[in-house]
Amino acid sequence: MLDSNLEAINLAIKESYDVIILPETAFPLVLNHQPKLLQTLQEKSHKITIVTGGIYQNAETYNSAYIFEKGEMQVLHKVILVPFGESIPLPSSLANFINELIFKGGSNFAKNPNTTPNSTRIHKQDFQIAICYEATREEYYQSSPKFLIAISNNAWFAPSIEPTLQKILMLYFAKNYGTTIYHSSNASPSFILFP
Repeated sequence: MLDSNLEAINLAIKESYDVIILPETAFPLVLNHQPKLLQTLQEKSHKITIVTGGIYQNAETYNSAYIFEKGEMQVLHKVILVPFGESIPLPSSLANFINELIFKGGSNFAKNPNTTPNSTRIHKQDFQIAICYEATREEYYQSSPKFLIAISNNAWFAPSIEPTLQKILMLYFAKNYGTTIYHSSNASPSFILFP
């Protein structure tokens, strides 16, 4: 997985792309605990901007988007968690019981304490950044962003109609809010939606 991601980045550099967008959790590890890999991505970002998903962990664990541009790294933590997938939306005693019983002691992901949608500038252009489920939520479109980057890990749902439903919802928001969406996913096709 790591090698194929680096190969994709190298190919995009060779083909003179400005930006490469990899899916949610494209690097299936705690990315901020991988100093050599981070250094490699920062070095490559002098030639291409890299947007990728990865886990971020300090005292808590986050599902995050990493942006590498011109040797710098920015990390955006997910704002809206998937109910019963990333967070158990019940009182903590019940959530802990369910996490222990079903997820063998796992814990909820932490969410970004900032409740506004994540956004950043890439090549002097503003982008909303949505991680999977967030791209199907109206909150990410209400400010009518011109561009939105969505990264998804649809492997959880293969095979199912989830990727189709996700795309239909994203198309609805793209049309209603005038937003161009760049969606990178694994286990389902990546696409661009125009308003």
